[in-house]
Amino acid sequence: MRLLTVPQALAEHEPVERTLSASTWGEEKDLRTWDSPPVADLAWGARRLELRLLRALSGGLRGPAASRAARELLAVQASDWAFLDKRGQAGDYAFQRATSHAKAALEAIDSPATADPRMRALAPDLSLSPLLQP
Repeated sequence: MRLLTVPQALAEHEPVERTLSASTWGEEKDLRTWDSPPVADLAWGARRLELRLLRALSGGLRGPAASRAARELLAVQASDWAFLDKRGQAGDYAFQRATSHAKAALEAIDSPATADPRMRALAPDLSLSPLLQP
């Protein structure tokens, strides 16, 4: 097998347009595992938390509290809490973990002076700059 860069491959092969379908490894290979009525509380809660963090950042939240809140948001969004919750194989563990990360994010937003520095190992090179863009 010969390795090529993307520009080399495009120069050597005619591109073929194809329709991309939404697909995941979740049940039925669609997005219902992460975004459907059984997990709506987790999906909408994550979105509300994201908007709350953006509002706090636009209001001047910075420093360790902003970083902690962003890392907790990542923990809410990046994990398969909805997958576990929908399948019910772990009891209420997934829901509790997601809501505990959300609670910690809200604590960092609402009480920035006392923000706990935990979660530094999650996204150690975290940059808030994409969240600060207009």
